[in-house]
Order: sequence, then structure tokens, then C-alpha cells
Amino acid sequence: MQKHYSNIYAEFWIEDHILYVIFKPNTILNLQGAKKIVADRLQFQQSKEYAVYCDIRGLLKVDYNARIYLTKEGILGIIAIAFIVDEHRTETFAKYYKISRKFGFPIRVFRNPAEGKAYIHQL
Repeated sequence: MQKHYSNIYAEFWIEDHILYVIFKPNTILNLQGAKKIVADRLQFQQSKEYAVYCDIRGLLKVDYNARIYLTKEGILGIIAIAFIVDEHRTETFAKYYKISRKFGFPIRVFRNPAEGKAYIHQL
């Protein structure tokens, strides 16, 4: 299995059975980008399920179609998510993701990366 992968939107790696997804700075995400991220992530995971540490502080904008896609197809292969946010913009997206569907797995939102990491490791 690859240990690290990067595309124009995000970086992925697996460490201690946690999948890290870190969005690159100033990322604007449309439907095409959301599909690329999900496809790349699923290929990287190689059919294994993971708890995900997802740092979305680099996101500038996520359009409506991308948000819908991520709350449907974007949940495949995920057993828990810790979103790392910084300001109102990314916090709003994370909360939208959390409340828009009943996923059957825990989703938490953190402003402090260390708290998010501790949470996802304890699962």
C-alpha cells in the first residue's frame, strides 16, 4: 500500500490505522473536485475502512453540488471523522456535513488539531 498520496486538492496518508486527509491551502472545491478526492481516497484505502482525521482549514469554498456529493458518496470507507476547522467558513461546512445525513458513525468538529487527533486515536 502507498504510504502517501497527493492530488491538487489534498494530501492523504495512513498512520496508526488512521487516514489523514489534509486539504491544501486556498482550495475551491466543485463537483468534479469532490469526485476526484473521493475516487483517489477510495483507491488509496484499497477497500479498507478507516477513521479519518480530515483537516479542512485549507478550503476556501465548497459549492453546493460538491457538498451534496460528499455527504452521499464521500462517506464510503469511513467509520468515523474528526474535522479540523479554523474559522466560520470551514466550521460551517463541517457542521453541514455532520447534520445533513445520519451516517451511522461518529463525526466531531474540532478547532484544536491536537484534540481532533486525540479523539480519532481513541476510537
